[in-house]
Amino acid sequence: MVPINDQIKTFKEILPKMKKLGIIYCPGDANSVAAVNMLKETVGKYGIELFEQGIQNVADIHQAAKKLAP
Repeated sequence: MVPINDQIKTFKEILPKMKKLGIIYCPGDANSVAAVNMLKETVGKYGIELFEQGIQNVADIHQAAKKLAP
């Protein structure tokens, strides 16, 4: 498991004005869901709003990224 708190802390060090974070994940994978749930708990501590985009297969990544992009 990746150290989510450390990653978000690093993001904020690099981008101190960061207010939003998008994540692409597979809702059918228990590990992905667990990671997103931990991420939800963590981002609030840093004042970040989380945007999620679930995908079913690799072919969906491009479209999911377009939905998350500003």
